[in-house]
Amino acid sequence: MSRRLLSAGDLIRGDQVAFYNYVAGLILEGILLTAGAWRGGRRDVVVTFGHVRGFPHEETLAYFEKLRAGAVDPEVWEHLRSKPRFLGAGQLDGLQAADQYAGMRAALEPDEFGGFEHHHLLAVRHQLRRYEGESWGHGVRVIAVPGLMEAYPWWPVEGL
Repeated sequence: MSRRLLSAGDLIRGDQVAFYNYVAGLILEGILLTAGAWRGGRRDVVVTFGHVRGFPHEETLAYFEKLRAGAVDPEVWEHLRSKPRFLGAGQLDGLQAADQYAGMRAALEPDEFGGFEHHHLLAVRHQLRRYEGESWGHGVRVIAVPGLMEAYPWWPVEGL
């Protein structure tokens, strides 16, 4: 999510903690929904976010509790085996999702020549969570004006 796309009056635009919590909440909910709809049966998950030095992660945990308390489907939260943790990159073995999928941003922002690097996104699209065959709004959450994504010159006719 890009802060630039938010309206000037949007409360999370100017508040770094609220913005981080909102995006982290979207990610956590996506993980939980994916665990509940896993092919072959539901799964439990352990979620670890990257630690941001000086960031009040206890506020993020409190925000997650608000999400849990207000959940439309509280059963989804039962897939979370323990409360999310925040660890530094040096404390984790292997790639973080942010590292693995960092190339996706290059698909959305043109380079200095006006080109897009969309190949990575298209290569991993089969991994996107789907509902009734659709990834839009499920594995891919875009907060943008309607038609924005479809206007990219590389956008597949069949969608993601």
